[in-house]
Amino acid sequence: MAVVEFSLKDLDKLAGKKLTKEYLEKIPMMGCPLEKLEKDKVLYEIFPNRPDMLSAEGFTRAARTFLGFSKGLI
Repeated sequence: MAVVEFSLKDLDKLAGKKLTKEYLEKIPMMGCPLEKLEKDKVLYEIFPNRPDMLSAEGFTRAARTFLGFSKGLI
C-alpha cells in the first residue's frame, strides 16, 4: 500500500472549501486510513485498487463526492 502526502493548501484549493480536521478525519471511512495529520500536510494510505487517488486531484475528486461537496462525476 502506498502512503501519499498532500499539502492541505492544495486540497483546500481543489475542494473549493476549507477541509477542517473534522472532514480530514472522516475521509478514512472511504477506505484510505489516515497516517499523519500535520499543520500543513496530511498523509493517507491508499490501497492498490484505487490508483486514481494517488494524485491530489483524484483524491480530492473522491473526497468531494464522499463528503457531499459535489454530486460526483456526471
